[in-house]
Amino acid sequence: MQSVKQATLPGVTLAVIGTQFDVLPNGNFLVPLYNQNKVVEYSPAGEQVWQHVCERPTNASRLPNGNTLIASRYSKTVLEVDRSGKKVWDYEVTNGGTVIGARRR
Repeated sequence: MQSVKQATLPGVTLAVIGTQFDVLPNGNFLVPLYNQNKVVEYSPAGEQVWQHVCERPTNASRLPNGNTLIASRYSKTVLEVDRSGKKVWDYEVTNGGTVIGARRR
């Protein structure tokens, strides 16, 4: 039987419908903070270990290559950044649609 783990993340409220975070293989959490305009990676102890400032993120996931994929329904974009925060790829929805989340395989 697997145990349930909990972590208290300081100042984190996932109040936006559709917000999705990623639990990483190392046990860290990658959390889009919509109202704070950033994505933050927290350790299981709740310590911030990485962040990227971006406009109203609603979804964040870590890719196998170590980059981070971030979606924003507000700006209608999907953005991929490397560990240093440099943009490596982006996509903007221009047909009137909305971006809630994104996945790369």
